[in-house]
Amino acid sequence: MLAHPKQWFAVLLLSALATVVGWYSWKRPPADVAQQSARTYLGKPATFWMSKLEHEDLSYRLLAIRALGNIGPEAKAAIPYLVAGHKKKIGIGNFDTADEVPFLPGYAVAKALRKIDPESARLIPADMNASTYDLEQFDAQELEEINVTNSEARLRAYEALAKVSFDRGRVNREPLGIDEITNALDHGNEEIRASMIRHCVNGNNPEFRKLIPSIVGVLKASKSHQTRWECMLALEQFAPDDALPIPDVIDTLKDSSDFVRNAAVKTLGKIGPAAIPRLREILHHPHGPFRAEGTHALAAMGLVAKEMVPELRELLNDQDPGVRSGAAVALWKVGRESKGVVLVLSEDLQTGNHTQAARILGEMGPEAVAAIPAMVKFLEGDHYGSVWEVTQALGAIGPPAKLAVPALIKVMGSRVVYVDVYPRTDALRALQKIQPEIVVPTLLKLVEDPHGQVQNWAFNALRWIDPQSAAKLKKE
Repeated sequence: MLAHPKQWFAVLLLSALATVVGWYSWKRPPADVAQQSARTYLGKPATFWMSKLEHEDLSYRLLAIRALGNIGPEAKAAIPYLVAGHKKKIGIGNFDTADEVPFLPGYAVAKALRKIDPESARLIPADMNASTYDLEQFDAQELEEINVTNSEARLRAYEALAKVSFDRGRVNREPLGIDEITNALDHGNEEIRASMIRHCVNGNNPEFRKLIPSIVGVLKASKSHQTRWECMLALEQFAPDDALPIPDVIDTLKDSSDFVRNAAVKTLGKIGPAAIPRLREILHHPHGPFRAEGTHALAAMGLVAKEMVPELRELLNDQDPGVRSGAAVALWKVGRESKGVVLVLSEDLQTGNHTQAARILGEMGPEAVAAIPAMVKFLEGDHYGSVWEVTQALGAIGPPAKLAVPALIKVMGSRVVYVDVYPRTDALRALQKIQPEIVVPTLLKLVEDPHGQVQNWAFNALRWIDPQSAAKLKKE
Protein backbone atom coordinates (compact mmCIF):
# COMPACT_ATOMS: atom_id res chain seq x y z
CA MET A 1 0.00 0.00 0.00
CA LEU A 2 1.28 3.46 -0.91
CA ALA A 3 1.03 5.58 2.19
CA HIS A 4 3.50 8.34 1.44
CA PRO A 5 2.34 11.22 -0.82
CA LYS A 6 5.65 11.08 -2.71
CA GLN A 7 4.95 7.49 -3.67
CA TRP A 8 1.54 8.45 -5.06
CA PHE A 9 3.14 11.28 -7.02
CA ALA A 10 5.76 8.92 -8.52
CA VAL A 11 3.05 6.45 -9.62
CA LEU A 12 1.01 9.20 -11.26
CA LEU A 13 4.10 10.57 -13.04
CA LEU A 14 5.03 7.13 -14.41
CA SER A 15 1.45 6.58 -15.60
CA ALA A 16 1.45 9.91 -17.39
CA LEU A 17 4.77 9.12 -19.06
CA ALA A 18 3.47 5.73 -20.16
CA THR A 19 0.40 7.36 -21.66
CA VAL A 20 2.47 9.91 -23.59
CA VAL A 21 4.87 7.23 -24.86
CA GLY A 22 1.96 5.04 -25.96
CA TRP A 23 0.27 7.92 -27.75
CA TYR A 24 3.50 8.89 -29.53
CA SER A 25 4.12 5.31 -30.59
CA TRP A 26 0.64 5.14 -32.04
CA LYS A 27 1.03 8.43 -33.92
CA ARG A 28 4.52 7.68 -35.24
CA PRO A 29 4.60 5.22 -38.19
CA PRO A 30 6.65 2.07 -37.69
CA ALA A 31 10.23 2.20 -38.97
CA ASP A 32 9.54 -0.08 -41.91
CA VAL A 33 6.58 2.06 -43.01
CA ALA A 34 8.64 5.25 -42.87
CA GLN A 35 11.37 3.48 -44.81
CA GLN A 36 8.86 2.34 -47.39
CA SER A 37 7.57 5.88 -47.94
CA ALA A 38 11.13 7.02 -48.60
CA ARG A 39 11.38 4.44 -51.36
CA THR A 40 8.56 5.90 -53.44
CA TYR A 41 8.31 8.70 -55.96
CA LEU A 42 4.92 10.28 -56.59
CA GLY A 43 3.50 7.48 -54.46
CA LYS A 44 4.94 4.71 -56.64
CA PRO A 45 7.72 2.29 -55.60
CA ALA A 46 10.89 1.55 -57.54
CA THR A 47 9.36 -1.60 -59.05
CA PHE A 48 6.65 0.49 -60.69
CA TRP A 49 9.16 2.86 -62.26
CA MET A 50 11.40 -0.01 -63.34
CA SER A 51 8.50 -1.39 -65.36
CA LYS A 52 8.19 1.97 -67.14
CA LEU A 53 11.78 1.86 -68.41
CA GLU A 54 10.42 -0.09 -71.39
CA HIS A 55 7.67 2.43 -72.18
CA GLU A 56 7.40 3.36 -75.86
CA ASP A 57 7.17 7.07 -75.01
CA LEU A 58 10.62 8.60 -74.43
CA SER A 59 9.13 11.23 -72.10
CA TYR A 60 7.76 8.47 -69.87
CA ARG A 61 11.12 6.65 -69.91
CA LEU A 62 12.87 9.85 -68.84
CA LEU A 63 10.31 10.30 -66.08
CA ALA A 64 10.99 6.74 -64.86
CA ILE A 65 14.76 7.33 -64.86
CA ARG A 66 14.31 10.54 -62.88
CA ALA A 67 11.99 8.78 -60.44
CA LEU A 68 14.52 5.99 -59.76
CA GLY A 69 17.23 8.58 -59.21
CA ASN A 70 15.06 10.44 -56.70
CA ILE A 71 14.31 7.21 -54.85
CA GLY A 72 18.04 6.90 -54.41
CA PRO A 73 20.05 4.00 -52.93
CA GLU A 74 16.86 1.99 -52.30
CA ALA A 75 16.55 1.65 -56.11
CA LYS A 76 19.77 -0.37 -56.50
CA ALA A 77 17.81 -3.20 -58.07
CA ALA A 78 17.24 -0.91 -61.07
CA ILE A 79 20.95 -0.47 -61.86
CA PRO A 80 21.24 -3.47 -64.26
CA TYR A 81 18.08 -2.37 -66.07
CA LEU A 82 19.32 1.21 -66.44
CA VAL A 83 22.69 0.09 -67.80
CA ALA A 84 21.12 -2.49 -70.13
CA GLY A 85 18.63 0.11 -71.39
CA HIS A 86 21.50 2.44 -72.22
CA LYS A 87 23.36 -0.29 -74.10
CA LYS A 88 20.23 -1.17 -76.09
CA LYS A 89 20.20 0.76 -79.37
CA ILE A 90 17.29 1.99 -81.45
CA GLY A 91 17.37 3.53 -84.90
CA ILE A 92 16.65 7.18 -85.53
CA GLY A 93 15.74 8.19 -89.04
CA ASN A 94 13.94 6.40 -91.83
CA PHE A 95 16.80 5.80 -94.21
CA ASP A 96 18.90 2.73 -94.94
CA THR A 97 21.89 3.98 -92.95
CA ALA A 98 19.91 5.12 -89.92
CA ASP A 99 21.94 6.22 -86.90
CA GLU A 100 21.40 4.43 -83.62
CA VAL A 101 20.97 5.96 -80.19
CA PRO A 102 20.58 4.44 -76.71
CA PHE A 103 17.04 3.40 -75.76
CA LEU A 104 17.67 5.07 -72.38
CA PRO A 105 19.62 8.34 -72.84
CA GLY A 106 23.06 8.21 -71.27
CA TYR A 107 22.97 11.62 -69.62
CA ALA A 108 19.75 10.80 -67.76
CA VAL A 109 20.94 7.31 -66.76
CA ALA A 110 24.27 8.67 -65.52
CA LYS A 111 22.51 11.30 -63.40
CA ALA A 112 20.22 8.68 -61.84
CA LEU A 113 23.09 6.26 -61.19
CA ARG A 114 25.05 8.95 -59.38
CA LYS A 115 22.13 9.30 -56.97
CA ILE A 116 21.56 5.56 -56.58
CA ASP A 117 25.17 4.40 -56.38
CA PRO A 118 27.98 6.76 -57.45
CA GLU A 119 30.28 3.85 -58.23
CA SER A 120 27.82 2.44 -60.76
CA ALA A 121 27.91 5.69 -62.78
CA ARG A 122 31.23 4.45 -64.17
CA LEU A 123 29.30 1.83 -66.12
CA ILE A 124 28.19 4.60 -68.49
CA PRO A 125 30.77 5.85 -71.04
CA ALA A 126 32.54 9.04 -70.07
CA ASP A 127 31.20 11.00 -73.03
CA MET A 128 27.63 10.30 -71.84
CA ASN A 129 28.62 11.23 -68.28
CA ALA A 130 30.02 14.56 -69.41
CA SER A 131 28.16 16.60 -66.78
CA THR A 132 30.33 15.01 -64.06
CA TYR A 133 33.48 16.45 -65.58
CA ASP A 134 34.91 19.86 -65.01
CA LEU A 135 37.34 21.81 -67.13
CA GLU A 136 39.48 22.22 -64.01
CA GLN A 137 40.52 18.58 -64.43
CA PHE A 138 42.71 19.64 -67.33
CA ASP A 139 46.20 20.93 -66.97
CA ALA A 140 46.14 24.71 -66.68
CA GLN A 141 48.70 25.03 -69.45
CA GLU A 142 46.42 23.18 -71.89
CA LEU A 143 43.59 25.61 -71.23
CA GLU A 144 45.88 28.63 -71.54
CA GLU A 145 47.05 27.41 -74.92
CA ILE A 146 43.63 28.25 -76.33
CA ASN A 147 44.45 31.92 -75.94
CA VAL A 148 47.94 31.84 -77.47
CA THR A 149 48.74 32.48 -81.11
CA ASN A 150 50.37 29.13 -81.86
CA SER A 151 47.89 27.21 -84.02
CA GLU A 152 49.28 23.76 -83.26
CA ALA A 153 49.15 24.41 -79.52
CA ARG A 154 45.57 25.57 -79.77
CA LEU A 155 44.60 22.50 -81.75
CA ARG A 156 46.13 20.28 -79.06
CA ALA A 157 44.03 22.12 -76.47
CA TYR A 158 40.89 21.57 -78.55
CA GLU A 159 41.76 17.89 -78.85
CA ALA A 160 42.06 17.65 -75.05
CA LEU A 161 38.79 19.45 -74.50
CA ALA A 162 37.09 17.23 -77.06
CA LYS A 163 37.44 14.30 -74.68
CA VAL A 164 35.16 15.98 -72.16
CA SER A 165 32.02 17.39 -73.74
CA PHE A 166 30.73 19.41 -76.64
CA ASP A 167 30.54 22.47 -74.38
CA ARG A 168 34.24 23.11 -74.85
CA GLY A 169 33.34 25.76 -77.45
CA ARG A 170 32.23 28.06 -74.65
CA VAL A 171 35.76 28.45 -73.28
CA ASN A 172 37.02 32.02 -73.70
CA ARG A 173 39.53 32.29 -76.51
CA GLU A 174 40.87 34.68 -79.11
CA PRO A 175 38.98 34.74 -82.42
CA LEU A 176 40.33 32.31 -85.00
CA GLY A 177 41.39 33.48 -88.43
CA ILE A 178 40.08 32.21 -91.79
CA ASP A 179 43.35 30.45 -92.65
CA GLU A 180 43.54 28.87 -89.21
CA ILE A 181 40.00 27.50 -89.45
CA THR A 182 40.59 26.26 -93.02
CA ASN A 183 43.64 24.29 -91.86
CA ALA A 184 41.74 22.92 -88.87
CA LEU A 185 38.91 21.70 -91.12
CA ASP A 186 41.44 19.35 -92.72
CA HIS A 187 42.43 17.93 -89.32
CA GLY A 188 41.89 14.20 -88.83
CA ASN A 189 40.11 14.64 -85.49
CA GLU A 190 36.33 14.96 -85.96
CA GLU A 191 35.93 16.84 -82.69
CA ILE A 192 38.42 19.49 -83.71
CA ARG A 193 36.68 19.97 -87.06
CA ALA A 194 33.33 20.26 -85.28
CA SER A 195 34.84 22.86 -82.93
CA MET A 196 36.10 24.92 -85.83
CA ILE A 197 32.72 24.86 -87.57
CA ARG A 198 31.00 25.79 -84.32
CA HIS A 199 33.36 28.72 -84.10
CA CYS A 200 31.99 29.88 -87.46
CA VAL A 201 28.45 29.70 -86.09
CA ASN A 202 29.26 31.53 -82.86
CA GLY A 203 31.72 33.99 -84.39
CA ASN A 204 29.12 36.02 -86.32
CA ASN A 205 31.81 37.17 -88.74
CA PRO A 206 30.73 37.95 -92.33
CA GLU A 207 34.20 36.86 -93.48
CA PHE A 208 33.33 33.30 -92.48
CA ARG A 209 31.16 33.08 -95.62
CA LYS A 210 34.39 32.43 -97.49
CA LEU A 211 34.50 29.08 -95.68
CA ILE A 212 31.26 27.78 -97.29
CA PRO A 213 33.07 25.51 -99.80
CA SER A 214 35.28 24.05 -97.06
CA ILE A 215 32.27 23.45 -94.78
CA VAL A 216 30.36 21.76 -97.59
CA GLY A 217 33.39 19.54 -98.17
CA VAL A 218 33.38 18.46 -94.52
CA LEU A 219 29.60 17.92 -94.68
CA LYS A 220 29.96 15.51 -97.60
CA ALA A 221 33.00 13.66 -96.25
CA SER A 222 32.36 13.38 -92.52
CA LYS A 223 31.07 10.14 -91.02
CA SER A 224 30.13 11.86 -87.73
CA HIS A 225 26.51 13.01 -87.52
CA GLN A 226 27.64 15.57 -84.89
CA THR A 227 30.08 17.16 -87.35
CA ARG A 228 27.52 17.09 -90.18
CA TRP A 229 25.01 18.75 -87.87
CA GLU A 230 27.53 21.50 -87.04
CA CYS A 231 28.09 21.99 -90.79
CA MET A 232 24.37 22.44 -91.42
CA LEU A 233 24.02 24.90 -88.54
CA ALA A 234 26.81 26.97 -90.08
CA LEU A 235 25.23 26.85 -93.56
CA GLU A 236 21.87 27.79 -92.07
CA GLN A 237 23.46 30.89 -90.58
CA PHE A 238 24.86 31.87 -93.99
CA ALA A 239 21.54 31.39 -95.83
CA PRO A 240 20.37 32.90 -98.06
CA ASP A 241 23.64 33.19 -99.95
CA ASP A 242 24.40 32.65 -103.63
CA ALA A 243 27.43 30.59 -102.63
CA LEU A 244 25.27 27.97 -100.90
CA PRO A 245 25.08 24.86 -103.11
CA ILE A 246 21.36 24.04 -103.09
CA PRO A 247 21.80 20.50 -104.50
CA ASP A 248 24.20 19.58 -101.70
CA VAL A 249 21.85 20.98 -99.05
CA ILE A 250 18.94 19.05 -100.55
CA ASP A 251 20.98 15.83 -100.63
CA THR A 252 21.41 16.28 -96.88
CA LEU A 253 17.67 15.64 -96.52
CA LYS A 254 18.65 11.97 -96.98
CA ASP A 255 20.99 12.05 -93.99
CA SER A 256 20.56 9.29 -91.42
CA SER A 257 20.47 11.78 -88.51
CA ASP A 258 17.25 13.56 -87.58
CA PHE A 259 19.28 16.53 -86.31
CA VAL A 260 21.12 16.95 -89.62
CA ARG A 261 17.92 16.67 -91.65
CA ASN A 262 16.13 19.20 -89.43
CA ALA A 263 19.00 21.65 -89.87
CA ALA A 264 18.87 21.11 -93.65
CA VAL A 265 15.12 21.82 -93.62
CA LYS A 266 15.69 25.10 -91.79
CA THR A 267 18.47 26.05 -94.19
CA LEU A 268 16.24 25.45 -97.21
CA GLY A 269 13.50 27.45 -95.52
CA LYS A 270 15.87 30.42 -95.30
CA ILE A 271 17.08 29.94 -98.88
CA GLY A 272 13.46 30.36 -100.00
CA PRO A 273 12.04 30.32 -103.53
CA ALA A 274 15.41 29.55 -105.15
CA ALA A 275 15.14 26.00 -103.75
CA ILE A 276 11.53 25.36 -104.86
CA PRO A 277 12.32 23.80 -108.29
CA ARG A 278 14.48 21.10 -106.66
CA LEU A 279 11.96 20.55 -103.87
CA ARG A 280 9.20 20.06 -106.45
CA GLU A 281 11.23 17.15 -107.82
CA ILE A 282 11.64 15.71 -104.33
CA LEU A 283 7.87 15.58 -103.81
CA HIS A 284 7.75 12.96 -106.60
CA HIS A 285 10.72 10.94 -105.33
CA PRO A 286 9.97 7.20 -104.92
CA HIS A 287 11.39 7.13 -101.36
CA GLY A 288 8.66 8.17 -98.87
CA PRO A 289 10.87 9.66 -96.14
CA PHE A 290 12.65 11.81 -98.73
CA ARG A 291 9.29 13.15 -99.94
CA ALA A 292 8.37 13.90 -96.33
CA GLU A 293 11.54 15.93 -95.81
CA GLY A 294 10.64 17.91 -98.94
CA THR A 295 7.31 18.87 -97.38
CA HIS A 296 9.09 19.92 -94.19
CA ALA A 297 11.37 22.24 -96.17
CA LEU A 298 8.37 23.85 -97.90
CA ALA A 299 6.66 24.31 -94.53
CA ALA A 300 9.79 26.08 -93.27
CA MET A 301 9.55 28.54 -96.20
CA GLY A 302 6.01 29.56 -95.31
CA LEU A 303 3.87 31.74 -97.54
CA VAL A 304 6.62 32.34 -100.11
CA ALA A 305 6.06 28.74 -101.27
CA LYS A 306 2.33 29.18 -101.92
CA GLU A 307 2.76 28.01 -105.52
CA MET A 308 3.29 24.48 -104.15
CA VAL A 309 -0.24 24.18 -102.73
CA PRO A 310 -1.62 21.97 -105.57
CA GLU A 311 1.21 19.42 -105.19
CA LEU A 312 0.82 19.38 -101.41
CA ARG A 313 -2.92 18.73 -101.68
CA GLU A 314 -2.23 15.59 -103.71
CA LEU A 315 0.16 14.35 -101.01
CA LEU A 316 -2.61 14.34 -98.39
CA ASN A 317 -3.57 10.96 -99.89
CA ASP A 318 -0.01 9.62 -100.05
CA GLN A 319 0.50 6.02 -98.92
CA ASP A 320 3.30 7.07 -96.54
CA PRO A 321 1.89 8.47 -93.25
CA GLY A 322 4.97 10.65 -92.80
CA VAL A 323 4.36 12.26 -96.17
CA ARG A 324 0.67 12.85 -95.37
CA SER A 325 1.60 14.45 -92.08
CA GLY A 326 4.28 16.66 -93.64
CA ALA A 327 1.94 17.71 -96.45
CA ALA A 328 -0.77 18.66 -93.93
CA VAL A 329 1.61 20.85 -91.94
CA ALA A 330 3.02 22.41 -95.11
CA LEU A 331 -0.46 23.17 -96.49
CA TRP A 332 -1.28 25.12 -93.36
CA LYS A 333 2.06 26.94 -93.25
CA VAL A 334 2.17 27.65 -96.98
CA GLY A 335 -1.46 28.26 -97.90
CA ARG A 336 -3.36 28.45 -94.58
CA GLU A 337 -5.60 25.61 -95.79
CA SER A 338 -7.49 23.55 -93.21
CA LYS A 339 -9.62 21.38 -95.51
CA GLY A 340 -8.28 17.85 -95.32
CA VAL A 341 -5.49 18.98 -93.00
CA VAL A 342 -7.48 18.57 -89.76
CA LEU A 343 -8.29 14.94 -90.58
CA VAL A 344 -4.63 14.05 -91.13
CA LEU A 345 -3.52 15.84 -87.96
CA SER A 346 -6.26 14.07 -85.97
CA GLU A 347 -4.78 10.75 -87.10
CA ASP A 348 -1.31 11.96 -86.08
CA LEU A 349 -2.53 12.57 -82.53
CA GLN A 350 -3.00 8.83 -82.15
CA THR A 351 -0.24 7.35 -84.28
CA GLY A 352 2.20 9.99 -85.46
CA ASN A 353 3.98 13.13 -84.34
CA HIS A 354 1.38 14.23 -81.82
CA THR A 355 3.43 17.22 -80.61
CA GLN A 356 3.61 18.79 -84.04
CA ALA A 357 -0.02 17.91 -84.80
CA ALA A 358 -1.22 19.56 -81.58
CA ARG A 359 0.79 22.72 -82.24
CA ILE A 360 -0.63 23.13 -85.74
CA LEU A 361 -4.16 22.49 -84.50
CA GLY A 362 -3.56 25.17 -81.88
CA GLU A 363 -2.53 27.61 -84.62
CA MET A 364 -5.75 26.80 -86.50
CA GLY A 365 -7.93 27.67 -83.53
CA PRO A 366 -11.68 27.42 -84.31
CA GLU A 367 -10.88 25.88 -87.71
CA ALA A 368 -9.72 22.73 -85.86
CA VAL A 369 -13.16 21.91 -84.36
CA ALA A 370 -13.32 18.57 -86.18
CA ALA A 371 -10.21 17.43 -84.27
CA ILE A 372 -11.81 17.80 -80.81
CA PRO A 373 -12.77 14.09 -80.44
CA ALA A 374 -9.21 13.05 -81.32
CA MET A 375 -7.78 15.51 -78.77
CA VAL A 376 -10.14 14.22 -76.07
CA LYS A 377 -9.08 10.65 -76.84
CA PHE A 378 -5.45 11.72 -76.56
CA LEU A 379 -5.94 13.31 -73.12
CA GLU A 380 -7.73 10.19 -71.89
CA GLY A 381 -4.81 7.99 -72.92
CA ASP A 382 -1.55 7.19 -71.13
CA HIS A 383 0.56 10.08 -72.42
CA TYR A 384 3.12 12.27 -70.70
CA GLY A 385 4.53 14.40 -73.49
CA SER A 386 2.50 16.81 -75.64
CA VAL A 387 -0.35 17.12 -73.12
CA TRP A 388 0.18 20.86 -72.75
CA GLU A 389 0.15 21.35 -76.54
CA VAL A 390 -3.18 19.53 -76.79
CA THR A 391 -4.73 21.54 -73.93
CA GLN A 392 -3.52 24.77 -75.53
CA ALA A 393 -5.08 23.73 -78.83
CA LEU A 394 -8.42 23.10 -77.12
CA GLY A 395 -8.21 26.49 -75.44
CA ALA A 396 -7.57 28.12 -78.82
CA ILE A 397 -10.80 26.56 -80.14
CA GLY A 398 -12.78 28.06 -77.24
CA PRO A 399 -16.45 27.36 -76.30
CA PRO A 400 -17.06 24.88 -79.17
CA ALA A 401 -14.65 22.51 -77.34
CA LYS A 402 -17.06 21.76 -74.43
CA LEU A 403 -16.81 18.06 -75.26
CA ALA A 404 -13.26 18.20 -73.85
CA VAL A 405 -14.20 19.62 -70.43
CA PRO A 406 -14.18 16.27 -68.53
CA ALA A 407 -10.78 15.39 -70.03
CA LEU A 408 -9.36 18.78 -69.03
CA ILE A 409 -10.61 18.35 -65.46
CA LYS A 410 -8.96 14.92 -65.42
CA VAL A 411 -5.62 16.54 -66.36
CA MET A 412 -6.05 19.17 -63.64
CA GLY A 413 -6.56 16.46 -61.02
CA SER A 414 -3.97 13.99 -62.29
CA ARG A 415 -1.70 12.61 -59.55
CA VAL A 416 1.04 10.66 -61.25
CA VAL A 417 1.65 11.29 -64.92
CA TYR A 418 2.01 15.08 -64.86
CA VAL A 419 4.92 15.70 -62.53
CA ASP A 420 5.13 19.45 -63.03
CA VAL A 421 2.37 22.04 -62.86
CA TYR A 422 2.39 23.11 -66.49
CA PRO A 423 -0.08 20.59 -67.96
CA ARG A 424 -2.49 21.32 -65.09
CA THR A 425 -2.13 25.07 -65.55
CA ASP A 426 -2.58 24.83 -69.32
CA ALA A 427 -5.68 22.68 -68.81
CA LEU A 428 -7.01 25.32 -66.40
CA ARG A 429 -6.40 28.09 -68.91
CA ALA A 430 -8.17 26.07 -71.60
CA LEU A 431 -11.12 25.54 -69.27
CA GLN A 432 -11.31 29.30 -68.64
CA LYS A 433 -11.69 29.88 -72.39
CA ILE A 434 -14.15 27.02 -72.97
CA GLN A 435 -16.45 27.10 -69.92
CA PRO A 436 -15.30 29.78 -67.43
CA GLU A 437 -18.30 29.42 -65.09
CA ILE A 438 -17.17 25.99 -63.82
CA VAL A 439 -13.53 26.90 -63.14
CA VAL A 440 -13.92 27.98 -59.50
CA PRO A 441 -16.25 25.08 -58.48
CA THR A 442 -13.78 22.65 -60.06
CA LEU A 443 -10.85 24.13 -58.15
CA LEU A 444 -12.82 24.02 -54.88
CA LYS A 445 -13.31 20.28 -55.40
CA LEU A 446 -9.65 19.74 -56.20
CA VAL A 447 -8.59 21.57 -53.03
CA GLU A 448 -10.18 18.68 -51.14
CA ASP A 449 -8.26 16.07 -53.16
CA PRO A 450 -6.39 13.63 -50.87
CA HIS A 451 -3.20 14.07 -52.90
CA GLY A 452 -1.13 16.94 -51.48
CA GLN A 453 0.38 17.96 -54.82
CA VAL A 454 -3.06 18.42 -56.38
CA GLN A 455 -4.31 20.27 -53.28
CA ASN A 456 -1.45 22.77 -53.32
CA TRP A 457 -1.74 23.44 -57.02
CA ALA A 458 -5.53 23.91 -56.83
CA PHE A 459 -5.25 26.28 -53.85
CA ASN A 460 -2.57 28.41 -55.55
CA ALA A 461 -4.65 28.52 -58.72
CA LEU A 462 -7.67 29.60 -56.67
CA ARG A 463 -5.64 32.41 -55.10
CA TRP A 464 -4.83 33.61 -58.60
CA ILE A 465 -8.39 33.35 -60.02
CA ASP A 466 -10.63 33.99 -57.00
CA PRO A 467 -8.65 35.45 -54.06
CA GLN A 468 -11.79 35.77 -51.88
CA SER A 469 -12.60 32.05 -52.08
CA ALA A 470 -8.97 31.19 -51.35
CA ALA A 471 -8.89 33.53 -48.33
CA LYS A 472 -12.09 31.96 -47.01
CA LEU A 473 -10.60 28.46 -47.32
CA LYS A 474 -7.46 29.58 -45.52
CA LYS A 475 -9.50 30.82 -42.56
CA GLU A 476 -11.39 27.54 -42.37
